[in-house]
Amino acid sequence: MLGHLGYTAPAQLIGADQANLKGHWEARPIARFNDRMLEFSGSNWRDWQPLNRNWHGTPYFNGFVEEGVTILNEVFGNAPMIVLKDPRLCRLTAVWQEILKVSGFSTTVFLPLRHPAEVAASLGARNKIDPAQAQYLWLRYMLDAELGTRKDRRFLFRYADFVHDWRGTLRRAEKRIGAKFPRLNDCVANTVDSFVDQALYRNRASKLASAGDLHPLVAEAHEIFTDWASTGERPGDHQRLDEIDVEFSSFSGRARPLFVVFDHIQEQLNGLESSIVRHKARIDGAGAPGAALASVEGPGIPEIGEATSPQGDDIDRLQIALAELSYDLLGDTEGLRAALAQFAKGEGDASLTKLAKAKFEAEIAQLKNELGSLREHSDKQISEAEGRFERAQKSEADAAAAVEQARSAKAELESRVSVLASELEQKRAETDDIYAERDELKNEVAALKAQVEAAVSNEGSLNAQLARNSDELLTSLNDLVALGNLLRNEEQKCTKLAADRKVFEKRIREQELKLSAARTEIVEIRQQYDTKLQDWRNEQAERKAVKNKLINLRVRHKAVSEEAATYERQLMLADRQLKLNDVNVAVSSRILDEMSKRRVSFPESSSRSKFLANIPSSSMKRWQQFCRILTESGIFDPESYLALHPDVAASGVDPLIHFLTHGLAEGRTLDEGADRCSLR
Repeated sequence: MLGHLGYTAPAQLIGADQANLKGHWEARPIARFNDRMLEFSGSNWRDWQPLNRNWHGTPYFNGFVEEGVTILNEVFGNAPMIVLKDPRLCRLTAVWQEILKVSGFSTTVFLPLRHPAEVAASLGARNKIDPAQAQYLWLRYMLDAELGTRKDRRFLFRYADFVHDWRGTLRRAEKRIGAKFPRLNDCVANTVDSFVDQALYRNRASKLASAGDLHPLVAEAHEIFTDWASTGERPGDHQRLDEIDVEFSSFSGRARPLFVVFDHIQEQLNGLESSIVRHKARIDGAGAPGAALASVEGPGIPEIGEATSPQGDDIDRLQIALAELSYDLLGDTEGLRAALAQFAKGEGDASLTKLAKAKFEAEIAQLKNELGSLREHSDKQISEAEGRFERAQKSEADAAAAVEQARSAKAELESRVSVLASELEQKRAETDDIYAERDELKNEVAALKAQVEAAVSNEGSLNAQLARNSDELLTSLNDLVALGNLLRNEEQKCTKLAADRKVFEKRIREQELKLSAARTEIVEIRQQYDTKLQDWRNEQAERKAVKNKLINLRVRHKAVSEEAATYERQLMLADRQLKLNDVNVAVSSRILDEMSKRRVSFPESSSRSKFLANIPSSSMKRWQQFCRILTESGIFDPESYLALHPDVAASGVDPLIHFLTHGLAEGRTLDEGADRCSLR
């Protein structure tokens, strides 16, 4: 149906069959691909045990994703909107979500909900699956599909509601999840109406006796999903569904041994039934000639029928024995199914598995022995029947020839009788026609006589009536002419309307084609627009990044410029100070040189005033200037000098006087880490 509403259906579809007259709508390559993935994980589509997902996130998973992308492209081509249907998708959601993501599709999930009893009836009729296992299959598929698509946009609906009112179902999908159906219109709706056939909705729950006989977990899950379909999904139910999944997985582990026994016995039963069918075919083949002879009528046939009647009795006895054996096998199978149902309801225990297995293996062995004995007896009876058949075969040929001769004579006589009967019927028909014409003529003559007599008696009234009838006839003729003209006009209008309708329908088809082409062109333009918009956004982002970098560079340039200006000012000050220091050093050097040349001796003094008092008056001004330069320029720091030389601090001598009188000559340092001082 979605294929009519704007979505592209897959190529290479699985064809229709008796179970589904309108087709399955699964793509054959995708179905095979899903079967291979299930087989790789140690499962198959009939398995209701929890699926092994340990291979997710491995190189095998990535390999399946790559293969799935290739298959998806082969099946759908470049279609922008596709519809993917396969029940196996319920168990492989993780793989297909990644495949669709890599292929560039956004996912919308439609989950049809059908009653478990309906699914069990369909699987039982088509695949011979036990009703209990069919219910478990329904629960496993629904739980896996719900959990796997919990983060996707999805719509759950009842299959019965869809078949009854598909338009209302689509409206709810549009309202709840914003689903889009591009080609939904009146013309397409008529096509969908012819496709959705309620007569194909088989195995309805309302008509199934097993609809109320559900496993408690199956019934609870179905109730939750039914509420979702009616009122919308409730996130609060997710926890309970997860709990049901855990309980069902635990039940699956406990029930698996019992169902293994059931499957084993079912295989044995199928083998025995196949043997019975082949044996019946042999018996029927041996008895057919006698039955055929008994149905022929003719000379000598009673003797042949008497000769073959014992063979027919043997065949009847063998068939009755085989029917009884089949009934016993079916009874054993029904007993096992009852035991399985009891275990599914929690009324069995682990010992039931071993007991059931031992019991049914013993019964199978007994049935095999009985079947072997029956085969020996039936082979003996068949051999005797074949001998009688060979003896009767010669008489059968003679009888057949006689019967064929009698049939030829009978056919010839029947042909002659048929010809004579046809001629007799023809003569009778001609005679009846003559008598009928004679009676009609008599009646007409009598009527004419009566009319003549009436006319003679009522000539006057007849003339007046004739005149009135003539006027009425003329009026009627005129009305008929007008009506004929009106009818011709209406026919011309109808013809014109029919022609206009054909033209209008042709225009509608042309407009639909143009509309489809325009929609395709719009999609392409939208894609181009999205691509260009993304390119423009990327370019804007790059421009913004470059602009931010430029702003940062400008800020850094400004900071560097300011820092450079600061450094330049500091450099100028340092240079000026350096020059001043050079001058001071030069002056100090000249003073020291002069003192050295004159060999001035400095007496011991503990204070600067006493020291300066011993200096000649001619040199006093220079010494005072020299002391000020050493102190103000920072070349000499009294505190640092005392810290570096504790003996000077202990002597109580003025640090500057000690440096000039003794420290300079001794080469004492002025600060930590500096070179030793000297007079030169």
